Amino acid sequence: MTIGNIVVILYWVIFTIRRGIEPKINLRIRANAYDINRSGGKERKVVEYLYYPLQVAKWLLKLAGWIENILLVALIAWLIYFIGAIMTGNMVMLGYSV
Repeated sequence: MTIGNIVVILYWVIFTIRRGIEPKINLRIRANAYDINRSGGKERKVVEYLYYPLQVAKWLLKLAGWIENILLVALIAWLIYFIGAIMTGNMVMLGYSV
């Protein structure tokens, strides 16, 4: 039961963080690409310097998406196990088989 709770909480945290941050990062990347195309000289170097942290953030969001998918599969597997344990009577809660 505890593993299921941990998986659900981790999935929820990653899901909400990704949904909140991903649109902001994508907007920043588009704005930065626009600034790179419009600027020249020293200003362009400053704008290009800001490009790399945005790419790191984008890759971290992709990694979070992969972790989210793995947790979703683990959650589905845990639900199948839990339902099977209840149906066969192998689940023990508070000293009684459920």
